[in-house]
Amino acid sequence: MARKHSIDRFNGIVEAGLRQFMNRGYHRTRVDEVAKLAGVSSGTVYNYCATKEALFELCLARGFGDRSVPEIFPHRAKPSVSVIDQAWTTFVLASRFDALVAVEDGSAQDTYNIDDITRATYDWMAQNRRGIRLIERCARDWPELASYFYVSFRRKALSGFAKMIDGEVSAGRLSSPGPSDVTARIIIELCAYFAMHRHGDMDSENMDDEVVRSSVLAFVRAALRPAGVNAIGHQ
Repeated sequence: MARKHSIDRFNGIVEAGLRQFMNRGYHRTRVDEVAKLAGVSSGTVYNYCATKEALFELCLARGFGDRSVPEIFPHRAKPSVSVIDQAWTTFVLASRFDALVAVEDGSAQDTYNIDDITRATYDWMAQNRRGIRLIERCARDWPELASYFYVSFRRKALSGFAKMIDGEVSAGRLSSPGPSDVTARIIIELCAYFAMHRHGDMDSENMDDEVVRSSVLAFVRAALRPAGVNAIGHQ
């Protein structure tokens, strides 16, 4: 007799797996711990996901907003793609929003201002916070993924953002409180904490999301305002 598969049980397993992978990384996450967190047996997990790699693949997709359910159980990982490559490909696809692409290729000043970039970055982090946190945590396990994420992605984005700040300061539209690379890093880390990491902080996670978002954007705007310009941009 074919086993019946419950969508609720499937979702519970994937959510438990995502939580464990985000907290413990890939290597230290064990299927029996995921099963315990989901309230099922290890055998039940394997009825839905053939391997730990298959579970990770589903958790990775879920972290970036994909709530689709496999047509066939147990789900099997793509045999021709390594776990690291799968993680990186999924992240890249989720991070190709227009504002970031423009920052990276140096064309942002033609279309965007710092408000636009900060807002787009914050919203991207908020929307994909679990997936990004998963990539950050698993980068500690895989040097190759760390190189992709921190060198190929983050440093490039920060460099592009710093160049944009330099251009805006030179044009007199902004006043950077310090070197542009430091200012860019402060803005990104501010967004990262309030859009993503505060959700794991018991003193901050219950703040209203929209109030936090608007406060961060207002804070950045005020910090970069040229001397003698008030909050609405008048001399």
